[in-house]
Amino acid sequence: MNSKMSIADKLLNYGVLINNAITDAAIAEALNAFGYDSAKLAQGKALLEAFDALVKEQIKEYGEQFEATEMMNSAWKSAQKTYMKSLKIARIVFKNNQAAQTALLLNGIRKISFSGWLHQAQTFYQNLEENAEFMTALAEYGYTSEKIADEKALINELETAKHSQAKEKGEAQQATLNRDQKLDVLDEWVSEFKVIAKIALEDNPQWIEKLGLIEKS
Repeated sequence: MNSKMSIADKLLNYGVLINNAITDAAIAEALNAFGYDSAKLAQGKALLEAFDALVKEQIKEYGEQFEATEMMNSAWKSAQKTYMKSLKIARIVFKNNQAAQTALLLNGIRKISFSGWLHQAQTFYQNLEENAEFMTALAEYGYTSEKIADEKALINELETAKHSQAKEKGEAQQATLNRDQKLDVLDEWVSEFKVIAKIALEDNPQWIEKLGLIEKS
């Protein structure tokens, strides 16, 4: 066992080490003589179980993050398609209307960043809805107030999806930190225990092997 072991390998090997030390009466008796009584071994098992729970929690949180990211990307793709179509129509309708071009941010390229793009889209729909003249002009091209409201809702849903994705990302990062902190404590406990166990069981190499402490060459 070494520091380069994977999480799964540590769970397996530490489980063999601690559980066999507890369940094998002869091994437990030998370890007890060196200070590792049932209470101290139970401490190691509790650390292992807590680490296992945090591993599962971290996996769950990253799964939720990936799901939230997929939902956000899907919402963005849908909103982009809808917004760009409306933007093109608006550019034609208001080609001679400088006030509309300025208020709706019709000119120039769309921002690449999410925040920049979202600002442009939100400004477009917000200022459009608040101007009756603009709404009337677009209505002649099939853009009713209901259609505009529906498209604005897509933008709002996208913003909500982004917030959810950011929340899940933060929770996943915290879950990783929690897992790694618990692993540090468990690693320290196991490192000390391995040294003592090898000394306590040195006259019984089969017991050492049962705990998984025979290093493979």
